[in-house]
Amino acid sequence: AQEVGLPTCVAASNKLVGVGTLRGAVVLLDNKLQDVPKDNKPQVLSPGEEASAVTSAAFSIDGGSLLVGHKSGQLALWDLASQKVACVVQDVHSSPVLSLAFCRPSWQ
Repeated sequence: AQEVGLPTCVAASNKLVGVGTLRGAVVLLDNKLQDVPKDNKPQVLSPGEEASAVTSAAFSIDGGSLLVGHKSGQLALWDLASQKVACVVQDVHSSPVLSLAFCRPSWQ
């Protein structure tokens, strides 16, 4: 079993629930399931290098991306289709990222 650490935060979309962890990973769960099936391991988004704890997360409006904030102040934008990091923002500030949200474009 992959050890991802204790849960630190939760984000939800219409299809998935993301649980951030102390070790910087996000566990993705199907929000329609009551429990994780024993024969089916959940998807884990885990950064390649050692990351600080996940302190906040938000799914994009279309559910295709997940923005993750870390204790170190780093932000990572995950493409959920490829399960790869699309963009990382670091060294902007040194405080933990405590809240994230995607906004709808004003023209919608």
